[in-house]
Amino acid sequence: FGSYSLTSSGLYDIFIAKIDTNGNWLWASKAGGDSYDYAQAISSDNFGNCYVTDILTKQHPLAPFLLPAVAVWIFL
Repeated sequence: FGSYSLTSSGLYDIFIAKIDTNGNWLWASKAGGDSYDYAQAISSDNFGNCYVTDILTKQHPLAPFLLPAVAVWIFL
């Protein structure tokens, strides 16, 4: 990920990154708990915001909520 280093939180994690037209890494981010996490889809809007849908296979704390396992979530 260029100069960005991402550390896994568990078995499978999700990453998203932005790369410019010259192939330079602008940013990279990850999400995931200590089990299997799957990104189902990713999209962006005209303002540069990213939207990711995720399937969790284990409960995951996302302050201030505890997300249940085997659910589809949309992260903004």
